[in-house]
Amino acid sequence: ASISTMGHMIQPASGGFACSRTLEFSDGLHSLGLLAKANHDPEAARKYFALSKCYTNLWDSTNKMFRVRNADGSWGIIDNTNWTWNPNPQGLFEGTSKDWMFSVPHDPYGLINLPGQEDFVSSVIRYCTKDAWFNDYQEIYPFLLYYAGAPNEAQKIIRDTWVPMFNEGVMYEGVRPNAPHSGWNDHYTGSSGWLICSMLGLYPIPAPAGQFIISSPSISKAVIHNGRKDITIKAMNNSDNNIYIKSIKVDGRVYPCYMISARRLAQGANIELKMGSDPSRGLGDLYVASSDGFVLDAELISASHLKCVIESPAGEATTKIHSKTRPVKVIINGQQSGDWNYDEASQALAIQSADKTTIEVLM
Repeated sequence: ASISTMGHMIQPASGGFACSRTLEFSDGLHSLGLLAKANHDPEAARKYFALSKCYTNLWDSTNKMFRVRNADGSWGIIDNTNWTWNPNPQGLFEGTSKDWMFSVPHDPYGLINLPGQEDFVSSVIRYCTKDAWFNDYQEIYPFLLYYAGAPNEAQKIIRDTWVPMFNEGVMYEGVRPNAPHSGWNDHYTGSSGWLICSMLGLYPIPAPAGQFIISSPSISKAVIHNGRKDITIKAMNNSDNNIYIKSIKVDGRVYPCYMISARRLAQGANIELKMGSDPSRGLGDLYVASSDGFVLDAELISASHLKCVIESPAGEATTKIHSKTRPVKVIINGQQSGDWNYDEASQALAIQSADKTTIEVLM
């Protein structure tokens, strides 16, 4: 009730989990919005999608973290080193303020664009390599870097730091890892799902739910049997040094995108990756870097001409396209468009779209 009226949960005087529960509810409310849309209830969809932004009400831009907020709007306490079970004065379930800093899996662009997030990439890297302990919500954190234009950093964390921690098939809780990692290292049974997806290089993400990130696989070849439709993943030249994806092919055709929809995978797919050691290369000069819409198709018509089809799961979708130089033309649904912006520093083009949209970018 307090989320609907105040935009966040209220911490009981005895302590509790008002901050982390607000973050979790915001994710769940987004799912309710998707459910309402699927059931052709636009009024409910608008309501739940709006409420899914309630996480923004708990963001402290000065301290760059989510914090419990009292009924009068004042902030609760911060503790980045200790947490108690229940009551928890920080309003957090199993973690400190630092642990919950990036827990907005359904809206990564919204998280990245919060005030004070200018060092988002370095903050995620620092946490994932020094403090993460694989508790529930933390497993998505490296993959958020794809939305921030740092796929190379995500691949490095997964390949060099996280997957190697699970070099034994043992499930346990509360064990200190080796230096320099200073956090706890929890090998929950549920971590096996995270681990197998990370090793395969196909990770399911909730932005949008029903899409996968193609990431750096720890293996050279795997086959997923999905009924009569196999999904084959083959990583060429894969090694401890060659951990970065240089190019992607799907069914023999160049696929200039890190994301692929579950609908496409369900048809069966032969995914071929070329691996390399250069972290700055990405997928080349022109490719779809990330999207919170469904990527239904992506192709390079030529080295300077990209075409993709994006379907928004809710409202508007954001698609970021890496372009080595400022595009000379952007075409939306067959019409030249001026409604886009290009960031020279990140070499990224951001496009907003609704429903099902064909986007073409020409360098």
